[in-house]
Amino acid sequence: NLNNSSGVIVGGNVSSGFNFNGTQTAKIGGTLSNTNINQNSVTTGLATSDPAFRVNLTQQKSLLTSSLTDLSQTMKGLDSNSAVTISGNRATFNATPNADGVAVFNLTAAQLDSFGEVQFNLNGADTAIVNVSGENIRLNDNFLGGTNNLGEHVIWNFPDAKKLDLTTAWGGSVLAPTANATTGNYIQGSAVFGNLVQNGEMHIGTYSGGYNPPSTPPGGGTPTPIPEEALGLFALGTLGLLWARRRRARAAA
Repeated sequence: NLNNSSGVIVGGNVSSGFNFNGTQTAKIGGTLSNTNINQNSVTTGLATSDPAFRVNLTQQKSLLTSSLTDLSQTMKGLDSNSAVTISGNRATFNATPNADGVAVFNLTAAQLDSFGEVQFNLNGADTAIVNVSGENIRLNDNFLGGTNNLGEHVIWNFPDAKKLDLTTAWGGSVLAPTANATTGNYIQGSAVFGNLVQNGEMHIGTYSGGYNPPSTPPGGGTPTPIPEEALGLFALGTLGLLWARRRRARAAA
C-alpha cells in the first residue's frame, strides 16, 4: 500500500501489486498491472515516450549510489563514544552524545548475532549511529519498548554488507548501500539498499535528525566530484547529497 505519499517513480514495470490510497502521482517507465489506482494520477510508458525520464533516473541513481556509499563509509570511520552492554540475550545501547548530539556505537556482525533483544536509550541524542561491520547481516532482534521514534534518530549503518536479511520489525533507519537485502517485516525509518526484495512494509518515522557529515573524511583522503543532478532524494539521501556537495567544494578549493 502507498498511502498519502508524494508519489512514486519506477523506471521499469510494476507487476507485484500496488494499492494507491489518497491523492498522489505515479510515474512508471514501463507497464503497470495488478494495481488499484483509485483516484490517483498514473502515467505509464515514460521510458519510451519521454527520453529525459530514463536519463534523469540514471543520473539520480549515479548520485545516490556514490553519495550514500561515501556517507556510509564516512560513518564507518567515526570513533565510538557510546557503549553497548550485552548481557545474556539482551543488548543495551546507552547513548552518550557529543556536543553536536551525535552518539556512535561500533560492533561486528558476530556481536549483532549474539543477542536477540535490543534496548535503546537515546539519552537526548539527536542522532545515534550504529556501525556494524561484516558482509553477511541478519536483523532478527526484538526491540524492547517497541520501534516507535527510533527511525527519526537511529541510523544502523552496514558499510561492508553484501547480504542482509531482515525478519523482525526493525527500529531505526537502515543504511546498507552495497547490500542485496530481503525484508520479511517492517522497518520503522528510512532504508537504503543496493538491491531489495521487499516482503515487508516501510513505516513513516524516517530519519529527521540534524547530523552533518564532516567536511573531511575520517583519516583524510582526496574527495572526488559527484554530479549535481538528483531528483526525489529522500531522507538519508539528503545527507548523502550534503556530503557530495561538501566533497565538490573541497575538490574545487
